[in-house]
Amino acid sequence: MENKIHLWQGQWIDDAELRLRSENLALFAQETFAGNFPTTEFLDACNRMGNELKHKGKLYNELLDAAIVNKKMSREEIASMFEVITGFMNKDVLVKKMVMELGTDEPFEIKRNNFKEHQFEGYAPLGTVVHIAPSNVFTVSVLCLVEGLLTGNMNFLKTSAAETLLPQVFFSKLFEFDKSGKVKNYVIIARISSKESDLLRQILSHADGVSAWGSEEAIKSLSEMAPDNTKFIKWGHKISFGYISREMFEDEAELSEMAKDVCRIEQ
Repeated sequence: MENKIHLWQGQWIDDAELRLRSENLALFAQETFAGNFPTTEFLDACNRMGNELKHKGKLYNELLDAAIVNKKMSREEIASMFEVITGFMNKDVLVKKMVMELGTDEPFEIKRNNFKEHQFEGYAPLGTVVHIAPSNVFTVSVLCLVEGLLTGNMNFLKTSAAETLLPQVFFSKLFEFDKSGKVKNYVIIARISSKESDLLRQILSHADGVSAWGSEEAIKSLSEMAPDNTKFIKWGHKISFGYISREMFEDEAELSEMAKDVCRIEQ
């Protein structure tokens, strides 16, 4: 797998192949959307993978190894942050999220909500969504793709040139739990330097939506690359708040963990 650092619909590819395929990204998307997203199979795959991760065996350690490369944090700190991902890979949690945010666990079913009226309503995927993930919180790269898949979108994740291959390794493993064999068609993960503006502009030209994390300058640059009709979701710098209950004011361990979280993600 030397030099093959990008994961394109379940296949490991190199830089040259990435550039070649990116020219025809719209065609790949068209083929993918010819069928319906396998929501049930995706949820089941997440649940099976989540159950496997709970055992903290071979798969768990393999993913931790992928996350720790070039990271300043210790394995224990990486493991602590990784718990967010393992807790998310649960069918009940994901279904609850869908119901809370979309009002149903069958968002793509067209239904008549009011039988006194003739309107039928349902959700439809936005299309091809390009995710520009942050480099300081490795969990976001994985979780943003899970959410993108929940809504049936085709997802292109751009990670930084300095980032680990955790997202690629994570989803290559998730696809092994997918009995339908279709989920992989909705995922592309590429390690691309922000300096490769021509390649990035080409990819963004095919985007129906862009979900981007970064500074105001980075967000402005990306928005200028994307077509005018592309939905742009900005996750720029914000003032962050951490809350702790009054009962935990004297809990040194809890306060210590809170302080560590702030330092881990450089907030």
